[in-house]
Amino acid sequence: MLCLAAGCRGEAVPAGPGIPAPDAVPAGPEVVVAHAGDRRVTLAELQAFLAAFPDHRQDELARPEGRRAFLRNYLLFQEALRRAGEAGYAGDPRVRAARDRAMVRLWTEERLDTFQAPPVTPDELRSRFRHEVPPPRPRRVRANHILLRDRGEAEALRRRLLEACAEPAADCPEIFAAAARDRSLDARTRDRGGDLLFFSKDRSEAAWRTTPAMVLEAALGMPSTGQVSAVVASPEGAHLVMVTAVRGETRPSFEEAAPALRDALLGERRAAAEDALEDELLDMDAWTVDDGALAGLSVPGTGE
Repeated sequence: MLCLAAGCRGEAVPAGPGIPAPDAVPAGPEVVVAHAGDRRVTLAELQAFLAAFPDHRQDELARPEGRRAFLRNYLLFQEALRRAGEAGYAGDPRVRAARDRAMVRLWTEERLDTFQAPPVTPDELRSRFRHEVPPPRPRRVRANHILLRDRGEAEALRRRLLEACAEPAADCPEIFAAAARDRSLDARTRDRGGDLLFFSKDRSEAAWRTTPAMVLEAALGMPSTGQVSAVVASPEGAHLVMVTAVRGETRPSFEEAAPALRDALLGERRAAAEDALEDELLDMDAWTVDDGALAGLSVPGTGE
């Protein structure tokens, strides 16, 4: 795709030779945020500079010191830009190439932004759902765990838990959860009885980011609920695990799948619009290519 090849996705596009361009600065009352002699910085130009960096951390700018740091960066940028201009960099081929790429990105994005994709109809969604059945959700388990210092301590607690669970009418999951609240070293889950919530083998859930994988893998391998596991060793210590609930493999309903299907259809229409724009710009059949001469292109990093 033209836009993709030009690298327009996810990049701030400088309005060269500097940021911001004069016509990018919002109109309105002029508010000066900083000055030094006859030099000054207005709120509008600083706002336009910020707009060129949409991924800037908002929590930093919420603090006065963060805003001063951003202003300092802007002043550094402008001073470096001024000195680069004085040194003649505006005419450097690398600078011209960068400005050319920026113009292509902006022009392409603006052309594609005018594209109005036809709305996705319910019939289209149902047809896509019938022919592209979403993959099933894997089996999911919910488990509690208890983290202890070492295997000896874990083995001793396991024996006590097995004895307690063997009592008539014993509520083994509650016994396990109470032990977790009393003994577990995992501060993240201790207050909720060691509950790791639901997770599956696809590793997309939060538990995989906070709990050693061997603990979750042990739970996924347990055949039934309400059973105390063998001791599981991890870099954090020794764990006991109990599966408390299981959800079998399921397939999403049409209503659940519809948002993703709609996004896919709209993405295909956007891609078709990009293809149409490329066809409008260029007819390769009108060109004669000398592949022998083209083979002389030196590709960095390939040794050719």
